[in-house]
Amino acid sequence: MRGDMMLVGPRGHLALRHKEVPFRALAGVPLAAPVWPNGLTAVMIEHAARQGIALNFVMEGSSSAILREAVARSGLCTVFPSGFTAREMAGPQFAASRIVKPAIEQTTWLAVGTHRPASLAARTVARLVREILKAG
Repeated sequence: MRGDMMLVGPRGHLALRHKEVPFRALAGVPLAAPVWPNGLTAVMIEHAARQGIALNFVMEGSSSAILREAVARSGLCTVFPSGFTAREMAGPQFAASRIVKPAIEQTTWLAVGTHRPASLAARTVARLVREILKAG
């Protein structure tokens, strides 16, 4: 499954005025990010270096719930997948813009071993994960 990454913040935040935000516009925006090391943060730092900009990571959180609360209570922005944003950040309190130029995508993989058949429990979990990801 693939999903666009979104810049998410409090409604009315200047960086979130449009449905899409160029990556370059993240320069200087106070960001809450996952605790380092993290794949998303690494990708963002790499894109920033290529574009010659500095990202302003002011807080790290160990879970999406912590990052969500940071956005809700502090005025910070963060980056979440579009599915999570639609499910967990909907409503009048938050705004979101798709990151473009370059776009950042999240790819979710689900794999099962081939050395032995998957149990009923593993197959059930795999089915539920697929359903959840498709709904997001």
